[in-house]
Amino acid sequence: MDDALRRALEAEIETIRTDPSGAVGFGEKAYLPYMTTTGQGLVAAPDSEVTQLLSDAITQTADADDPVAALALLHVIGQRDDDLVDEVLIRALGSPTLMPTAAYLLGRVGYRGYPSRSRDEAAVTRALRIHLDDPGDFVDPFLGKTFQGRDFVIAALVRLLGVERFTGVDERQAPMVGLALPDFSDAQRTELVEQLTRPG
Repeated sequence: MDDALRRALEAEIETIRTDPSGAVGFGEKAYLPYMTTTGQGLVAAPDSEVTQLLSDAITQTADADDPVAALALLHVIGQRDDDLVDEVLIRALGSPTLMPTAAYLLGRVGYRGYPSRSRDEAAVTRALRIHLDDPGDFVDPFLGKTFQGRDFVIAALVRLLGVERFTGVDERQAPMVGLALPDFSDAQRTELVEQLTRPG
């Protein structure tokens, strides 16, 4: 990455940090609930160094206790066409604040505006399963809604493993699981977690 490109991308990161709430908005379609409004150079630049630049920025921003900015940067990195992105998202699962968004981005890879990436599917699903019993709520700073954080994990796993394999998802929900925002009833959540944790 040459110096001019690095400076331009660092400026995009700083723009996101300065106004993180304005960096991500509602995508106005059920299957595209989030839309980044800045950082297109960070999304499009093919060099893997850009992924590392973003990863470092996410870590620094999270360490600085600026969760909205960290989430905005996570949404940007989740749109990158780079196989190294999954490593960043899997690490982000370890942060209670970032976990739901990281799960969402891991689950919707290859669908409607999000690039496909070569990946170790088993490693991704193992990393997600660890968070099926996460009790925390996720207050989405961009949409102003509160979700059970693990609902993003459930939706991602159902999408990745194949919606058709699961009972308890109605015909209306099935095409959108893992793409739209999660909308599980208590009974659905319980049934899906039971199926996802069933041996074999």
